Order: sequence, then C-alpha cells, then structure tokens
Amino acid sequence: MERRKLTRYPLSVPVLFTWRGKNGPLLRGEGLTRDISASGAYVLSTAAPPVDAVLKVEFSLPRPSGKGQTRIKGKLVVLRVDDKATAGKRIGFAGEASHVWFPAAGPG
Repeated sequence: MERRKLTRYPLSVPVLFTWRGKNGPLLRGEGLTRDISASGAYVLSTAAPPVDAVLKVEFSLPRPSGKGQTRIKGKLVVLRVDDKATAGKRIGFAGEASHVWFPAAGPG
C-alpha cells in the first residue's frame, strides 16, 4: 500500500549538507538526489547522517534556460538510512523537509 501523500519526481541533482555530530562538531556530506517531492528528498551519498539528524541542505537545480543553476536551501530531518557505506559505496537516506526557501526570495 502506498503511504506517500505527495508525488515523487525522479531528479538527480547535486546536494551539499551539514549536521551536528553527537558531541557538537559540524559534519559535512555531499551527494545526488534520487528523487524529490514538495515534502522531502532521497539522497545518495557516501556520508551517512543518523536518523533524526537535522540537515542543512543546498540543492543545485539547473535553470530551464540551461544557463547556470538555482540553489535551493533548506532543512531536512533524516527519516531513515538505507544500507551501510562501505569502501566508497553510496548509501541512501530519506529526509523530510522542515523548511525550504529560495535564497533570492527569503532568508539566507
């Protein structure tokens, strides 16, 4: 049974993300989205943030004109992490959007 309420769109775009580790250090990762919806995204990366981590994310979307990129910043809460990173193999994680904005139209 499908539990999703919003349509997922297959979209592979670069994403940068940061989160706080257990003792407070800022950790960084990067990857590619597998799919995205209005309520979140699935990311493939070699970095594995833990479940419930709050990520600051930045997606780089191509502009419809084909010239340049639009950056979307926001926050994702990690809902689940699939597989384990081994020897550079990408793992996947699903995140739910808690706040998303376009830098040109909102807070930066």
